[in-house]
Amino acid sequence: MSYILPSRYARVNRVEVLLGEKAKPVPPPPTFEEMFRIPLPPVRPEVGIEPLRRIARQVIEARLRDNKGLMNSLLDDRFVFYRLQQAELNKGQFIDKLVPEPIVKDFDFYQTDLIFRQKTPVLSAKVRYESILGESKVYANTSTFVGRNGRWLVATWRSFSSWNLVVEAL
Repeated sequence: MSYILPSRYARVNRVEVLLGEKAKPVPPPPTFEEMFRIPLPPVRPEVGIEPLRRIARQVIEARLRDNKGLMNSLLDDRFVFYRLQQAELNKGQFIDKLVPEPIVKDFDFYQTDLIFRQKTPVLSAKVRYESILGESKVYANTSTFVGRNGRWLVATWRSFSSWNLVVEAL
């Protein structure tokens, strides 16, 4: 194969010369490494699920308790928040709309998964919120993280009440 390509190139070059073009040099045949180059897998950042889960927990805690200072330190400057059938919010708009939610007693994560889209870690989790009235509601949260100055910050946050369930507490 490495011989066929340059010889075809030489034939095409000869036809072009006959048609009035200038002769071009024939390139050398490719080496084995050039012909069968295997791309390297993308480099993933060294991060585990637990540190990102802790950050996601802090973001939810800051949102529930209206801690604007903590929220500001956890979100990237290009942060975007998405919710179903509502306009997306940037970091400033999101922090301005924070209000305390005293009705929420506690929340917990379950079905947490970490995947990488190219080099970007994406944490998906189902979060169950429990109210002081004994009711629970489940939200599907997906957070995309970005590394800045040695820290992981939340770049995007998607939160959807995927099942719209209200379940009595056990």
